[in-house]
Amino acid sequence: MHIENKLTKLKETFLSEEDFSFLTPLGEEGIDKLQAIVDRYNQKIEEGQKPVYKTMAFATQFLPNFIVARIAQDMLNTYIVGQVTNYLSPKDAAKLGQSFPSTYLAEIALYADKLHLAKITNELPFEIAYSVMRNMLQKGYISRIGELADHLTEKLLKKFLERFTDPEEVAKIMIHMTNMPIIYAIYRTEIPGKRNAVMDALRRLGHGDLAEKVEKNL
Repeated sequence: MHIENKLTKLKETFLSEEDFSFLTPLGEEGIDKLQAIVDRYNQKIEEGQKPVYKTMAFATQFLPNFIVARIAQDMLNTYIVGQVTNYLSPKDAAKLGQSFPSTYLAEIALYADKLHLAKITNELPFEIAYSVMRNMLQKGYISRIGELADHLTEKLLKKFLERFTDPEEVAKIMIHMTNMPIIYAIYRTEIPGKRNAVMDALRRLGHGDLAEKVEKNL
């Protein structure tokens, strides 16, 4: 992963709008160490708060969704809501999610477990899920989108990508994905002109190696 991608992931972890390029002198190894320290710290916090998050998730079943959404937005931060989401079933989380604005859901998506988030995305009405994805793109949460995309079904991911008309947006998402089989599968059936535009974008962004991998597996 290129150093700018590592900085993007770190920036998303801190939910920051600041320019993290000042960390570039640390190099890839230094940035990896910093990311690992932050991740371990967050994990310790999550472990200590699990009983609280489970209780909060259990309590949501006794209140109407619009009340839960109002309490969450007025009294809790998106980190806590993301953690509580992990203890809701995907169907319940998707139903509840429809009571939140997509801008808020984009923030929650940074903190929910990526595997669980993928299951929730499968349950959401597509237009709502797409709106959340667009908001995440606008906020620059590309790394998180890539992690989510790795765990979506091929059919749903293809549907999302068909709606993204900017080849560079698609290329940026691919750069942060690790599930190469799903990328290969999607681009084997992609319209040649659109596929070539994405491959060109990858090369412009300095990821010609990824473009070559995809092209060799068509």
